[in-house]
Amino acid sequence: MTEVNRFIRIYEKDGERHIDDILLHNVNLKDLQLLIGPEIYKDDNLLYNCYFLDKEALDKLTTLHHENYKIDLRNQEFYLEAEEKTRTK
Repeated sequence: MTEVNRFIRIYEKDGERHIDDILLHNVNLKDLQLLIGPEIYKDDNLLYNCYFLDKEALDKLTTLHHENYKIDLRNQEFYLEAEEKTRTK
């Protein structure tokens, strides 16, 4: 099984520039699945796809992750994304 890191990826709203990543190291997959909702992730049970995060989802993630994020919904968009963990030898 592939191990993944999950992030909140932040992009500028009026463009496509990537601004920052927030690693979600203390949030388990089941909590993220509940946050996204089975009607949205359907066949992507491991949440490998990219999911838009609205204000409500970001507020819930703040609680789950035990961190406060600087949220600028006027100028930024937020997404839950995943990528394979890089292994070191």
